Amino acid sequence: MAAMLAAHRKPFIQIKADWTAPIDLKRVEQQLASDNNISHVLSVHHETTTGRLNDIATLGQLCKAYNTPLLLDAVSSFGGEYIDWHNWSLGAVAGTANKCLHGVPGMAFVLLDKTRLREGHSHANTLYLDLFKYYQEQQSGFSPFTQAVQVAFALQEALRELEETGGWQARHAQYRRLSTQIRQTLNDLGVRQLLDEASYASMLTSFYLPEGMRYKTLHESMRQAGFVIYAGQGALADKIFRIANMGDIRVDDLQNLLETLTGIFGKNNG
Repeated sequence: MAAMLAAHRKPFIQIKADWTAPIDLKRVEQQLASDNNISHVLSVHHETTTGRLNDIATLGQLCKAYNTPLLLDAVSSFGGEYIDWHNWSLGAVAGTANKCLHGVPGMAFVLLDKTRLREGHSHANTLYLDLFKYYQEQQSGFSPFTQAVQVAFALQEALRELEETGGWQARHAQYRRLSTQIRQTLNDLGVRQLLDEASYASMLTSFYLPEGMRYKTLHESMRQAGFVIYAGQGALADKIFRIANMGDIRVDDLQNLLETLTGIFGKNNG
């Protein structure tokens, strides 16, 4: 987000932290208290870099106390984790058709209070990302640009399926069951988690690479078994791997995964 803000020449203050650390809420509050020029706070809900679910409830309360809207990147959490629309001081929430919604990639969306669009004005310096233009065109049933219609229909069907299967609560519970079983299996095999159990969201876990194992070797072994995993990023690139469990994953899919992991890491332990 910082790179995007810089590219669009928007002024911002970045509260940095270590890759494995939570949001420094104390520093956030200090910044809000000392700078009246801050108009919005931006944060990611679920950090796919590590699997951390950020403490947006506390951050949202800070934003509410300082009357500052929170702009939330919920791309990898929307539909799979709780979002408090009333108490987090949400100014806007961004999501995507795929990830937890199980649609197909190719469409993003933003949810926000329409009064902000009716009473505010655009600060966009890009034609394509001007939400005010989208809102204006939507009032007459159109879009300022040609949409991927097949992706829109797929998203509509995915939302119906989400509702019919119990909403985000049921999906969250399913994700949690899957990720818990994955962590338990790898923990039993001596593979350590990057974060503590309570820090993880329901749909992705990060693990340390065992000593002597290269990510490329692990990735290829998993790929040959029909699974795609992810490397770490930045300073964690050669230290961890990540396993996501979003999507319509069935019992036999999970069993095949656990057997594959046992075969790889059990052999490594031996």
